[in-house]
Amino acid sequence: MRAVVTARPTPHRVDATEDGIDPYRWNLGLLDKVAVEAGLQIADEVVVVGIGGERARKAVRSALRMGADDALLVEYDPINETVGEK
Repeated sequence: MRAVVTARPTPHRVDATEDGIDPYRWNLGLLDKVAVEAGLQIADEVVVVGIGGERARKAVRSALRMGADDALLVEYDPINETVGEK
């Protein structure tokens, strides 16, 4: 059986004392971590799917480090991609 799990980046607050430093660290979300672990326990193959840019790439890589077998990353930037562009 194959399990497909999402990998969504969620922000975690960090203390940033210098200007220009992102006050958040984006990691794989807690619920997605639980889903990866459950998938590893019940399925033969776990596929992780992430949608987004560099943050999603880091979340997908975190899931792969947890033991997921394969990953799919759909790179999408809603600011650069406009719907209905003429």
